[in-house]
Amino acid sequence: MKMKEGFKKLFENGFTKQIALFSVCGIVGLFDAYFSVNGVNTLLLWEKFVYALMLGAFAFFIIGFETKFLHERQIPEIDMESFKLTCNRVLFIIFLIGIPIIMVKFYPKYTFIAFCLELLLAVPLTLIQAGFSYNYNENEAFSLLKKLNLADYIALLVKRLWIIFLSYSTVFFIVFLIFFLSGFVVSILYGGDATSIAYAISSNKLIISKLSGFISEIILIYVLTIGTLIWDYEVIKTYEREE
Repeated sequence: MKMKEGFKKLFENGFTKQIALFSVCGIVGLFDAYFSVNGVNTLLLWEKFVYALMLGAFAFFIIGFETKFLHERQIPEIDMESFKLTCNRVLFIIFLIGIPIIMVKFYPKYTFIAFCLELLLAVPLTLIQAGFSYNYNENEAFSLLKKLNLADYIALLVKRLWIIFLSYSTVFFIVFLIFFLSGFVVSILYGGDATSIAYAISSNKLIISKLSGFISEIILIYVLTIGTLIWDYEVIKTYEREE
């Protein structure tokens, strides 16, 4: 497995780039949490339009960003080149394929179906991105996809599921740690008075719930993005080892 190597590539001499990436993911996560906490079904038409535009813009950016990472083998700069790359015909088609999956945000009951569809398409679409990433040449886009076999497909699907599981587990642990430490501070401020602590929590439970949602979503978008890039690296290295 090359996931550890991919992780190193992402964080090797890339602190400022990681901050920039976290900022982008944080903005998206903030919007996502706001609309999710308030309920997608209760949104006004203009709010749904803004939400859909934000999701589409992020997907458009991340496809180009992934391709740049596969090309450079290190975390790339956050710039307009990611958007320009996705304007290429091959990557733009990948973006269009992902639009229905993105829009499922407005139809929560189809979330599981969308997740399964995204999982099944992840390997072939990433292989197309990887092939294109070598020289940004459309003629090379399907070079790796032609080598796809069932054994590799299943192995990469399992690894992607593992990455998703680790991402959610990491976010759960971070959020738990944040609120555990916050609770520890609160207990010190109230001198360990259980009644006062319980009253403070119950009177602010709505705020705590929303705050938890915002923090979780912001961190989750970032961690899932990092996890996806690590998995992308595993995909391209799987076929480079076979050459």
